[in-house]
Amino acid sequence: MKKKIRNLLAGSAALLFAGITQNVQATHVQGTEMTYLCTAPGVYQVKLKWYRDCSGVMAPSTASLNIKSLGCNAGRYVTMTKVGQGVIGNPYCPQIPVSCNNNGVYPNYEENTFVATVTFSAAEQTCQDWVMSWSECCRPSTANLQGQGTMYTEAYLNLGTPNNPINNNSPEFGSLVVPYVNAYQPITISAYATDIDGDSLVYSFTTPLDNPTTAVPYNTYASIVINDPDTNSTKTAVAPAGTFTATYPMHSFNVDWTQATPVALPYFDLNANNGSLSFTPTAYFPNTASNFGLNKYVTVVKVDEYRTINGQAVKVGTVRRDMFITVMDCGPNVNPRVANPVANNQAITPNDIITLRPGTPLNLTVLADDKNSNDVLQMTSDAAQMLPGSNFSVSPGNRPTGTLVWIPTAADVSNQIYYFRITVKDNACPVRGVQVQTFGVRVSNTGGVTGTKETVVANTNFTAYPNPFTSQVNFKFNLNTKAEKIVICNVLGQQVDQISLLKSTTGEQRIQWANAGKHAAGIYIAKLVSTDKTVQTLKFTKVQ
Repeated sequence: MKKKIRNLLAGSAALLFAGITQNVQATHVQGTEMTYLCTAPGVYQVKLKWYRDCSGVMAPSTASLNIKSLGCNAGRYVTMTKVGQGVIGNPYCPQIPVSCNNNGVYPNYEENTFVATVTFSAAEQTCQDWVMSWSECCRPSTANLQGQGTMYTEAYLNLGTPNNPINNNSPEFGSLVVPYVNAYQPITISAYATDIDGDSLVYSFTTPLDNPTTAVPYNTYASIVINDPDTNSTKTAVAPAGTFTATYPMHSFNVDWTQATPVALPYFDLNANNGSLSFTPTAYFPNTASNFGLNKYVTVVKVDEYRTINGQAVKVGTVRRDMFITVMDCGPNVNPRVANPVANNQAITPNDIITLRPGTPLNLTVLADDKNSNDVLQMTSDAAQMLPGSNFSVSPGNRPTGTLVWIPTAADVSNQIYYFRITVKDNACPVRGVQVQTFGVRVSNTGGVTGTKETVVANTNFTAYPNPFTSQVNFKFNLNTKAEKIVICNVLGQQVDQISLLKSTTGEQRIQWANAGKHAAGIYIAKLVSTDKTVQTLKFTKVQ
């Protein structure tokens, strides 16, 4: 039934994306990210990574970095120097050579890195908020953005004050997410970042920028008919027309085919805690060159970095990743999946947080699964880098099992969650199917242990996540007695809201503060109340 969808789209390019630009003389840069490292007080190494389409012109040897503190300092330019040779992407199966010269048959990208050392003068250090930026004309043609405005990226740095300086290292993005994906197949990848300072990270979508104050406008798109992938079914669903946005940057819909009248719902999800990104590409145009952009989309993930200073959550940095996602038709290949995760004999889901105490072993197993019976699967993980002293092993065979063993020590106790990823790839050609699932581990001296039966004290494991938050916050708690409500107070102790726990049961519970978006930024206190007594309180923060 997929063939019917492809035939429909092949003749509907002009209708699906109203107003799309198809100027093929665009710039070479289609993705960027800027990060920084504090090498000494007031001295930063700034790194710009950008990814060019192999069909574009070659990378220059230098780039121009602008640093400016709006309203405090007029700013200046610093020359960034290209480091080493460009690294050519390797998104395809082994039968396809790693090359930028493939006669346009298989689009590819090249990663280039520029660096500069920025030393802030004594006068500049009297300015607290700095934006470091780079720009170049023009963006390549894409399906979701109008025109070909300036390619602009930036990073925010909080220097603090001369009396209270902040020597901050920005979050560092992990390896580039898979830029080429299979049409019509649900996929989960990751836009994660790590922070060597242990600061709190909050992920969100944001708009591509033409300059510091102007967002690139989005294209509109027409409705299309989606067919049930079951070849024995005649069901269809209509994906309605609309306009792309920062939170919905590509044509991606989910359909529940078990319904009598299936409904197509927009589906492009970013986990604010760990950067996990899930979507299902539902549009593809065959026989179009990469530089026309009909199958290419831009999405931007922003990572805000918070640090507790004098009891307050302070934004100390922000980085952004302009990512390009290119949709390709890989035929009947289905993406593999990370299946049946079990932690200490307890079934979990990827977004669950595994809780441990120092000295308590973690034994996690996952299976690699694929509906294509002939595919050979490969499983990898970055757990060894994220969980100090852990070991991740993979069994042999076409459907391997991954096993993670870790025993945290007292030195691993942290308010921050340890996130790690498990990746499964198949051997399909030309584009290998992939899934990346993210798992989290919290190490605490108190609270329950995942997979361990024990008596839970009445005030155990009351947490808010994400913390800090921007618009949505959740509470998790685990009681051996019933609780009736959560009372929300401001920093002055005045009640501002109340959450009734209608299903007043024991054990682990999770609940969302539905009215969180209606309240101003600031510090709040949540009180977990049982039989009119406060059994535990916690402090959490809303940021802009």
